[in-house]
Amino acid sequence: MDNRPIGILDSGFGGLSILASVKEILPKEAIIYFGDSAFAPYGEKEPELIRTRVLKIINFLKKNNVKLVVVACNTATVVGIDYYRSKSPSLPIVGVVPVVKRAASVAKNKRIALLATAKTIASPYQGILIRKFARGFEVKQVAADSLVKELENGQLEQAKKDVVEIVRKEALNSFDTLVLGCTHFVFLKKALTEAFPNLSILDSSEAVARQVKRILENNRALGEGKFEKFFTSGETGKFREGTEKLLERKISQVESLPLK
Repeated sequence: MDNRPIGILDSGFGGLSILASVKEILPKEAIIYFGDSAFAPYGEKEPELIRTRVLKIINFLKKNNVKLVVVACNTATVVGIDYYRSKSPSLPIVGVVPVVKRAASVAKNKRIALLATAKTIASPYQGILIRKFARGFEVKQVAADSLVKELENGQLEQAKKDVVEIVRKEALNSFDTLVLGCTHFVFLKKALTEAFPNLSILDSSEAVARQVKRILENNRALGEGKFEKFFTSGETGKFREGTEKLLERKISQVESLPLK
């Protein structure tokens, strides 16, 4: 039994989709969530700045005695997951990447569409994933950073309309499989499913949560701490309102932690 918390971090609200999946699979675990809203969205920032920022958050989480960290942001993962792990070799750090492998296994017409941030699409890591798991497939990648901005600004309904329009405009609904390559986009999945019932829509949230469970089981570190804490580098009232809207429930107090 290890009642230390799991740490989850993101540029803002996107990682809440991972938090929700972790809570569903591991309901008794304690969780500390850090949303770096003052610096969101990460997709517009230079990789070095993102790595520096994420490392500061990981160090904060370590001071709070976390037993595992989830970098619940595709952009932050692809620009620096090996770097974060090298700085904390004894701490399990789980990243989030688009589920290209799974998409390749289910795509019936060997055509995969992928929505992500421009940084994720341009990253060498993303290219490696596609070459390794989707060689011979047609993969169409579309950057949709505007959706991240809308979700960070509390414009959930507008983001739902816009993501449907993007899929139509880019003819992504002509593919049979769409990968949501940003944790923010999971909150738009229901709108996409309703608009495109024949489109298989995949995201990484459940897979990440199951990976967290596997690591904790292997380390004999499952726990029953049960508490939940939220921190943000941004405005606490806005962060609390946005979090409760996306999770569709009330949360505990949000604490402010500006990053120097």
